[in-house]
Amino acid sequence: MASGMMKRTAAFVALGLALTGCWFGGDDDADESPGTTVPTTTDPDDGPAVNVEGAPTGDQAAQLGLRLSEGAPADDVPVSIDVVEGTPIGNADVQAILDRLPEWVVPDTDRQEFNRPAETLPPPLVGETIDGTFPPSGDDAPPAPAEGPLHVVRFQPEGEVDLAPFLSITFDQPMVPLATLDQLDDADVPVEVSPAIEGRWRWIGTRTLRFEVEPGDTDRLPAATEYEVTVPAGTTSVSGGRLAESVSWTFATPAPSVESFVGDSETTSLRPVFVAVFDQLVDAGAVLDTVSVEADGEPIALRLASDDEIDADAAARSAVGGALDGRAVAFRPIGELPADTAFTVTIGPGTPSAEGPRVSASASTYRGRTFGSLRVEETECGYGNGCEPGTPFGIRFSNSLDPTLFSADLVDVSPAIEHLTINVYGNAIELSGATKGSTTYEVTLDAALTDVFGQTLG
Repeated sequence: MASGMMKRTAAFVALGLALTGCWFGGDDDADESPGTTVPTTTDPDDGPAVNVEGAPTGDQAAQLGLRLSEGAPADDVPVSIDVVEGTPIGNADVQAILDRLPEWVVPDTDRQEFNRPAETLPPPLVGETIDGTFPPSGDDAPPAPAEGPLHVVRFQPEGEVDLAPFLSITFDQPMVPLATLDQLDDADVPVEVSPAIEGRWRWIGTRTLRFEVEPGDTDRLPAATEYEVTVPAGTTSVSGGRLAESVSWTFATPAPSVESFVGDSETTSLRPVFVAVFDQLVDAGAVLDTVSVEADGEPIALRLASDDEIDADAAARSAVGGALDGRAVAFRPIGELPADTAFTVTIGPGTPSAEGPRVSASASTYRGRTFGSLRVEETECGYGNGCEPGTPFGIRFSNSLDPTLFSADLVDVSPAIEHLTINVYGNAIELSGATKGSTTYEVTLDAALTDVFGQTLG
């Protein structure tokens, strides 16, 4: 066993690698190490480090390097330990040893009952305990069913409702005998609903009747519909009570409305993909007939967007992908919108639903503007807290910049800033580094700076 351990230890040492040195990226000895290191500091003469879309650079990108070389066996060789060979003893020898032990007498006080605290709280009781007998005697029998005419005591929903998951009616007398759910499903339903709805009626107890929609495209009563519910006169309970007059009421589910809209930014492209997401199922072609777009007061012809056009637009792709099936309508202008022009998108009134006949009573309006020329709109140092040493300097543009065409050569800072880092965020550039006090810095932007629409600063 000891010999095997020595062999494994020697093999491990022979194959091991010794750590002979370490360095941080940027060290003068970096050329001697394998691979490539990322500089942790930026010399002003070498230009700034560039961080496009949040990638760490400069001091944030410091890397710990390790120099590895071939290992060597340890000088001290472990000394093996001789193991004494023993002889197992049998059961008879073990019993002989146990017989030599004195008898173990367990005192009577060695075991006690569990010592509970003096103020142990009893378990909480839910409800109230009533002493009685079961089944009850004749004097405690439940009251006899109500006699006389039948009445409808409660129903829902009623009037204008935002959502109708089910329909229920409660009577003041038992309408069906006690039975299983399957048996009650076969019972006659004394209710008429117009228009008819696909689903099932179920008795909840013997006095309440509920209608449930069979789950499909929706799990509620169809939207954009006005319903009339009637319990006809003459409806009879199991005790013989009759409904003297019919009971009727109405309720209405909402007409379609736009829950969210995409495409109305202040830097909209000339061929945008607009997406309207509705609160219920709609037919895209029927919805488009109620949509209008005006640019600078002139009407713009529209068409539905194709799947490829939706996939090519990140905002439209996200809106359609996040909507429930059958609720998003994507459309776009047939031609191009004029540049640097305000536009208005109007949806409705009269937008139809795919669930019912009701249409929207009011219009939903959205406003935006197509992109203009690329220009600097705002510069700021310290985000309103004063331009103190070390605070970043921000430049905001009229349009989002193209990060794939951006480089540090397009931004010049004089005098140079140590550890300068440039971050590009959409339509903004942020410059940060070890700025000094009582110093005026001048930032120059190259005319080749390009936005996402291919326009240069000029």
